[in-house]
Amino acid sequence: MATLTKEDGSIVSGANVYSTLQENEVYHEDNLNTVWTDENDDEKKEAALLRATVGLDSMYRERWVGFKSNHNSVTAPQFLAWPRKKDKTQSLANDFVLANMDKLVDFDGIEIDVDSIPTELHRAHMEVALVELTQPFVSTLLNRDNMVKYERVDVIETEFFRNSPAIAHFPHIDSLLASLASTAAVKLGAVIGLTEGEQDALKAQGAFDRWFNAHKV
Repeated sequence: MATLTKEDGSIVSGANVYSTLQENEVYHEDNLNTVWTDENDDEKKEAALLRATVGLDSMYRERWVGFKSNHNSVTAPQFLAWPRKKDKTQSLANDFVLANMDKLVDFDGIEIDVDSIPTELHRAHMEVALVELTQPFVSTLLNRDNMVKYERVDVIETEFFRNSPAIAHFPHIDSLLASLASTAAVKLGAVIGLTEGEQDALKAQGAFDRWFNAHKV
């Protein structure tokens, strides 16, 4: 069985989840999420909770509002993205205590204590755990819907690279976190390796120049 340590906002040592197994049992039962309630293996559920934390923190890593309440890795290291604060210069390493740090202000203008976990994040963690029970929250799908190879503007004509990557998207989780993180779509980049023969063939067809001109900044 996994050891779950919930972050309550006080920078708990070794914290690895934002919600407990018991909290998830109640939440998913209340919301009639049978995928969760029908699963009788607590070990699978606990693993899903651990992955949900990693998934949330990594997916929104550069988009969370504010800064970690203690971004100093030496003094009481903070392992998770939350709790967070408004002013990065205020740190436990500079003799600040959490209670005296400037409160975080979310995108709705609402203050959040630097020693607390927002309700929205708590709920989002449980929703991501539900996803993780059956599929990865952060995953790359191979399709040809997001990466333009060639595009004509005057006449609507678009050609996509084959097997272009896409990230699975969960709008209801973005909506939950709209006040805590920028939920704009992640911009994907790709490195395409071509042999010299393939490059010559593309140049001869003018495809490379068309793609480069369409995507240069």
